[in-house]
Amino acid sequence: AHKVEDPPMAEMVDIEQQELDQRRKQQIRYWLGFVTALLIIGGVIAVVLAFVLKEEPTPAPSQSPTFTDIDAIEYARTLSDSADYDNPSSPQSKALGWLKTNNVPWVSEAIIRQRYTLAVLFYSSNGEWDADKNWLNPNVSVCEWFSSAGTSGICNDEDLLTILDLNRNGISGTLPTELGHLADQLQRLDLTFNNLFGEIPTELG
Repeated sequence: AHKVEDPPMAEMVDIEQQELDQRRKQQIRYWLGFVTALLIIGGVIAVVLAFVLKEEPTPAPSQSPTFTDIDAIEYARTLSDSADYDNPSSPQSKALGWLKTNNVPWVSEAIIRQRYTLAVLFYSSNGEWDADKNWLNPNVSVCEWFSSAGTSGICNDEDLLTILDLNRNGISGTLPTELGHLADQLQRLDLTFNNLFGEIPTELG
């Protein structure tokens, strides 16, 4: 009978080494797959938790209603006779146009009423004064508009004029009835030694 010879010892060692290497590769692939799966699962969980636990934005504190430039214009329209606005050359139309052109923002009724009234006064006298620093400058508080008494202490804490002093300022024209809108805030009105016509509004006393 033919005798089958055993493979050489070197070949047996080589085969065992190959099998060992194969098992190692399988183990490495297994662990790589396992780690990859864990990473994917962890990522999915993190996304889900981030979505579920996402903090709602803190609501902004409630504020008073804001108004637009349109509101300022619409309010100003109620301060004079509607017929005055039909004449584009009237002081009232010019004052309203000033509010529109300069986008004077809404602050309060009192502030818009004050600015509109002073603009009507300015245009009623054609704006030809000896001194008119800052008048109708929309970026400057009326408390800094020229005053014959100086600008210190002519306004209260709400930026409302309490003193309107334009005496001896070369002002000519007609006193507008709109000055009556300032009756509740003015403590002193001095337009003396100018060339103004008309009557002081009864609201001013």
